[in-house]
Amino acid sequence: MVTVRAEWEKLATKGDLVDGRVVVKNAAGTKILLQEYKGKIYAIANNCSHLGLPLQGKILKGEVNDGCIVCPAHGTNFDLKTGAVVGEWCPKLPNLPVVGKGPKEKPQPVFECRTKGEDIEVMC
Repeated sequence: MVTVRAEWEKLATKGDLVDGRVVVKNAAGTKILLQEYKGKIYAIANNCSHLGLPLQGKILKGEVNDGCIVCPAHGTNFDLKTGAVVGEWCPKLPNLPVVGKGPKEKPQPVFECRTKGEDIEVMC
């Protein structure tokens, strides 16, 4: 049996998130997206739970709308706090016979986040 110990890791500073900027950092083998929304900082996996495409990348840029990050490829809304799917699963994709919209609906992984002075730390 392998025991994995999670710990706080500094991923950014408060200054990195000014003016709506988004930060994506690697931690514990996962790309984590940091986003400030209404005065609170959230940490959510950057690769969507549908096909693993980035929520924020060089080309694809997800937007935050009503506390959710919207996958730019599929249009799915993921709650920043819980990672839950809000609304329709993959609304930008056609519903194909037999396969439907691909993989079954699943939430986006989220990470506990805290600030320590100016530092932003994530439990990973």
